[in-house]
Amino acid sequence: MSKENVDTENITNSAKKKKLMETEYDLKILRLKNIIEKEKQLKDIQIKHEEKLNAMKENHLKEINNLELRAYLAQAKLAELLLVKEEDAQISNKANML
Repeated sequence: MSKENVDTENITNSAKKKKLMETEYDLKILRLKNIIEKEKQLKDIQIKHEEKLNAMKENHLKEINNLELRAYLAQAKLAELLLVKEEDAQISNKANML
């Protein structure tokens, strides 16, 4: 082989290696961009899930609060009815004594 052919071959090999390195670099960048995009999508899904979960928890707490309020109102009404019943019994006893 002549020196000129070797130099041309080295330049060609060098250009091929450079092109290959650029292609590999571009692929790495593309993979990283895809990973970043997937992570963004995952984060968006996680945020939506947290928002939905928080809304469910809030509704659950509101329902518990409403049920507790109903229970307290029922206890107050029961106490009121028992008091009225006791007062009626006392009035009946007084009426029977007369």
